[in-house]
Amino acid sequence: MTKYFFRCQPPAPAKELLAEFWRLKKEAICVFLDAKLAEVERIVAGIESQIATLTAYRNSLIHECVTGQRRITEADVERAQNKRGPT
Repeated sequence: MTKYFFRCQPPAPAKELLAEFWRLKKEAICVFLDAKLAEVERIVAGIESQIATLTAYRNSLIHECVTGQRRITEADVERAQNKRGPT
């Protein structure tokens, strides 16, 4: 026992156990990171979908205003400025 202590080397079975422990630890970390990555990708896809929807709505609204299909009054302008706050 003392010869292992002075060499600072664990016995061979302990080395194998440590190697197996670290391999399992790395696998657990990989599984955790894969799950988190999938969650982030799902959130990003949702946000990109919302951006596309809002962009299409904005373009449609601009088109309606330019072609005269939608009227904008002073009350609409004031309401929009009040929502934004002071500039």
